[in-house]
Formats: sequence, C-alpha cells, structure tokens
Amino acid sequence: MKKKLQTPWFLSLLISIPIFILIVVLLPIDFSRYRFELDHRIVSNLWDSDRIIYADLNKSGYSEFLHLKNDRLSGSASIVIHSGTGHLLGQVNLWGRISPFASNLATGNLFNDGYDDLAVTTLSNDSLYLNLVNLSKIKGEHHIRYHNTRVFLDKIRLNRNNGYDYTYGIFTSDTDGDGIDEVYVSIFAGFSQSPRKLYKYCPASNSLLKSNTDGNCLSGHLVFRDINGDGRKEIFGNSSAPYNISDTTGFSFHDQNSYVMAFNNDLSFLFKPIAVQGGYTATGVQVLENGGDGIIAVLNSSQTTRFKNQTLRLYNHRGKLLRSLELPPSGQGNRYRLDLMANDSLIHLEDRFEGRVFYYTQNLELAMVEKVPVHEFNSMELDLNMPEGMVKLYYNAPNGKYVIKMPDHQFYPIHGIPSFSQVIWGLTPKLAGKDKIAAISIFTDDSLYLIQTHPNPYYFLKVPFWMLVFAVVNLFGYFILNLQAKVVAKRFEERERLHNLQLASAYNQLDPHFTFNVLNAIGGSILEGRKEEAYEYFTNLADLIRLTLNNTVQSSRSLDDEINFVQKYLEIEHFRFGDRLNYELTVDNKVDGSIEVPKMMIQIFVENAIKHGLSKKREGGKVSISITGSGTSPLIVIEDNGIGRAAAQKVQSQSLGKGLKIMEEYILLFNQQKGTRIHFVVNDLYDNNQNAAGTRVVIQVK
Repeated sequence: MKKKLQTPWFLSLLISIPIFILIVVLLPIDFSRYRFELDHRIVSNLWDSDRIIYADLNKSGYSEFLHLKNDRLSGSASIVIHSGTGHLLGQVNLWGRISPFASNLATGNLFNDGYDDLAVTTLSNDSLYLNLVNLSKIKGEHHIRYHNTRVFLDKIRLNRNNGYDYTYGIFTSDTDGDGIDEVYVSIFAGFSQSPRKLYKYCPASNSLLKSNTDGNCLSGHLVFRDINGDGRKEIFGNSSAPYNISDTTGFSFHDQNSYVMAFNNDLSFLFKPIAVQGGYTATGVQVLENGGDGIIAVLNSSQTTRFKNQTLRLYNHRGKLLRSLELPPSGQGNRYRLDLMANDSLIHLEDRFEGRVFYYTQNLELAMVEKVPVHEFNSMELDLNMPEGMVKLYYNAPNGKYVIKMPDHQFYPIHGIPSFSQVIWGLTPKLAGKDKIAAISIFTDDSLYLIQTHPNPYYFLKVPFWMLVFAVVNLFGYFILNLQAKVVAKRFEERERLHNLQLASAYNQLDPHFTFNVLNAIGGSILEGRKEEAYEYFTNLADLIRLTLNNTVQSSRSLDDEINFVQKYLEIEHFRFGDRLNYELTVDNKVDGSIEVPKMMIQIFVENAIKHGLSKKREGGKVSISITGSGTSPLIVIEDNGIGRAAAQKVQSQSLGKGLKIMEEYILLFNQQKGTRIHFVVNDLYDNNQNAAGTRVVIQVK
C-alpha cells in the first residue's frame, strides 16, 4: 500500500490540488452566469428638479422612458414620454411644479383600463396637489392620450425662512384587494411644521383619507403587507426625530421621538405607534407576514452616539413586544439597519459599514451571516426579468461600488460606473422585451446611467474548462514527477555502478597476484641480506595499501595524490622487476596539482603497460609519464616500449582490456556528475619496420 501511495500518479494528484486552487484564485477568467457593465450615459445637463424613470406602462415588455421636469419659463411641471424604442409618444402637462427634494411620481393600475397610470404630486403656491394621469392609449408608436385629474391634498406652511420645507413619498398599491391600486402620499414638513400626515386616495371611489397625525408621521419608504391575515394590506413605515418643533403641546406624536407606525386601510392605527425616545433618533422596520400571524422587527438608531448598542425588537401585529436582542457595540448609533423591503421568513439586519448581512430567525437566532463586497452600502430590490426572480443591488455611489446579489446569494460586480457624490434619485429596471433581461437605470442629479445585463456565453464552459486545467496540471505534475523519478533512479544506478567501480578499482589496486609478488620479492631480499632495501619497499607497499583503503569510498582525488600513488606503485614495480623495468615521471610546475581527477586515472594505464606490455620483455622495459600544460587543463601522456596490444592479446586473451573498460566507465560517470570533459586515447606505437614498439595513452583533462 505504501509503495502504491508513492507512485507518480498519486503524488501528482496531491500536488495538483493546491496548484489548481491557486490557479483558480489568480487566473482572471470570468465564468459567472451574468455580466453587468455600464452601457452608456444617456442624459446630461439636467436641472435639479428633473426626474427620470423607466416604466412599462402598456405591459408590452418594453419600458417607456418618463422624463418629469419643471418648465424653465413657466415653472409648471410636465412629463415627456418616449417609447421603448426611443420614439416620442407625447407630453403630459401638470398643474403646479414638482419638488426638487422628493420623489414625485409613481405608476400603477389606477383606472383598470389595461394601462399603468401616473400619480404625480405637485405644489402650486402653498397648495400640494395629487395629479392622476389616465393614459387611455399607448400602443406601438402611437401618441398617447390622457386625462388628467387634480386632487387637492393639503396646504404647506411657510417656514421661518419664508420658504416651503417638506419631503414626501408617493406610492401605489392595491391594499383593499379590489384589483385597483390606491395612491398613498406621506408628507413630512420640516421647519414648515405641517402637514405631517399620510394620505390615501382611492380612484375607484374618488375619495381622499388623511391620517390623524400632526407632530410626526411616516417620512421614508412605505411597505404594504397583510400582517393579520384579513385579506387587506396594512401600511407600515418609520419616521425620524428631527426636533424641528420645540412646542409639542397638543401633539400625540411629536418629532422629539421617532416612531414605527402601522395603518389600517382607513388610515386608523393598527396598534399604538412604537416610539424610540429622544431627538435625532430614528427607527428601522421590517415586516414578516407569517401567514396571518405577522411579526414586526424594529431597530433603534440615532444620528448621534446616543445608542452605543442598538437593540433589535420583535412585535406581533397587535404591537405587543415578543422578544429583543441587544446588538454588539457599534461605536456609533446607526451602524446596523433593517431591510425594509425584505419579504421572507428571516430578519435581514445589515451591517453597512463592515459589509455584512445577518439573517435572524423569528426567535432571534442567528441563521446565517453573508459577506457583501461593498462597505457603507445602500441596497434596493429590483425586478430584472430574470428567471431566478428578484435581485438585490448593493451600492456605494461615492466609491463607485455596485454589486448585484442573485437569489442564490451569488454576487456579481458591476463594472464601469464612475464615482459620484450626487444624490441618487431613482433606480429602476429598463425592460427590453418579455424574454430579455432588463437593464438597470441609475438616475442622479445630472445624468442617467444604464447598466446592461449580459448572459455570459462562457458560463457553461466553466466546469469543462476547469476540468481541463486540472487535467493539464495533473499531467504536467505526473510528467515532472515521472521525469524526476527516472533521474533519481538513474542517479541511484550511477551511484551503484560507481560503488561497484570503486570496489573493482580497490581490487585492482590490491590485486592479490601483485601483492604476493611484491611480498615474495621483499622476502627474497631479506633472505639475501638486503634488509634495509626490503624494509624500504615494505614501507612503500604499506603506504600503497593505506592510500588505497583510505580512498575506497571516494570516486576522485587530487592530481597530486594520483601522481604520488603512481610514484609509489612504480617504485614497487621497479623493485620487483629490477633492471627489466625503468620509469620516468615528469610534471610541469605550471600544472595545478589540486584539481580533482578520477581515482586511478593514471595508475590503471601504467599498470596495464607493465602487466601486459613490459612484463613479457626480458630487458629494457620503460614507462614514461609526462604531465604538461598549465592551470586546470593538463595533458597527460603515458608511453611504454612493451610488446604492444596485439601481442599481449594473444598471450592474455581473457584479462587484457578489463582495467581499461573499468576506467572508461569510471571517467564517463565522473564527467556526468562533475560536468568535466575528460577523455583518453590509446594508440599503438610502431618502429620503422612496422613492428610493434609499445603503446601511448593520451589523457586530456578539461
């Protein structure tokens, strides 16, 4: 099993996994299902009072382009409408002017004629009006026909600066279930002080209702939910505490506190408003319908550091407190925020500054934490006509950061939107056909940006591509590991061969015949009374054996050590053969004796010359060794006057050339391991009559 785990395939698999993960992280290939990119900037140089939205008024699947603006000369408001293909359909003239500080227009089924109609708030002098525009014809490229109805809502008081200070929102929703939308307008006057009310207009009955609120009312977005299961939608919203009215006498709900309010269809309170005490406070709200037993989540916050710890509270549809949760310290009063538009079974608590969303159950148990790749974000739900359903846009306009979150919690960045600090007045989808994904329109004070959605054509290649990448990485790893295994095996084989060669060379140097012959010669000298001579050569033999044993495990030695070894060897052989063998060893003093050479590089050739060439001669045998050149590239010439290789082959056919083969393999391995280029050449010598006259070996060290 252990051997199987060490195979190149298994090892390459283990190595490929982290490399593959690193490639996936670092390789900038976008296989996301969609791409969101800035298409172009459509409108510029708009006035502060202009408003632009997209809305599919005729249910064709294509959005019409609605440009709401004040006339520069008369000051009266109008709406210019273009078709989805850019054709001018007409202009709707309104009574009064639109406010530059509020959302003025909403669309909805107000007259049940197959078209979405327009509800627009305008101000004429101190009177606030609701304009209902009944679009009776908008088909193809035809011009629109409309009927405009004006409804008086209320009067706006002058503030202390002799101006009108107010904000409002306008919304449409079928709250009573009759199939026709009602229009809701929330007005919150600042230093103008009044009105601060919620208005409901029913086009079907031409009736107007007002809430019984004076000092404080809903100032933000409205949400419509059937929280008690009676078949009618209740109206929910929150308010702030701007502390604009110092005298609160007679007001049940004043602006020194903030509130969460819930209204029935007749604009009576569903329950007593939930108050957060203190000026400059605010409330956050999220409503969970929960099948007729709804829950309201309320979060306190402040524009100051009034609340170091924000508290999340849950109420039932009667306004009774169910449970509460104190959130971790934030260091500021409005770090956390509830998602008012969320409509599922979980409570969405947004940590805008850290870019996180905490999802709590209705028992205030943490179900999930989601990391949003945008810090200090705002958010909005959009219907882009995607098969997956509604999407959510998280954005930070000053930093130009925008991401889309799909229903499966996948985030898609939007590229190309510039950073700007202007107020974003509207984000609406621009439909381009029933089967096409909508674009996102972002309207600011001076421009309209269209963010186009493109299905990624390479999305379906994601799995095959990464499988191919992994296969390539795995194959490459296998190739490298297999190659490495072969190199290791080859090196091991070379070491084994080198070890065997070292043993063979040691055996050659300590050839028993050579050793016994020398010992016999020494013994003969002793018998003949030449004790000093015998002792000298016995010492030389001992040195030769010591040098051999000391270098047995080494494949090389210095050139000086090799010369010293050969010197002692020749002295011993001269002692054995007497005058039958003479030698000459010359070394150029320019040669670097410290260079590393293969062990036995000179000795093996000298031994062959004596053993096979000179030992058969009765007299006059000679070996000459010449080492010349300079530096680290000496030239070594070994020459003898023996009987020659041809004659020696006839006499000793079994042993001739064995040492040369060992040395040839030895030098080859040495060159491979050390990167040297040592080579030798053996030539036969002849006299003038072409008779064998010896052998010459030339060794070149490079």
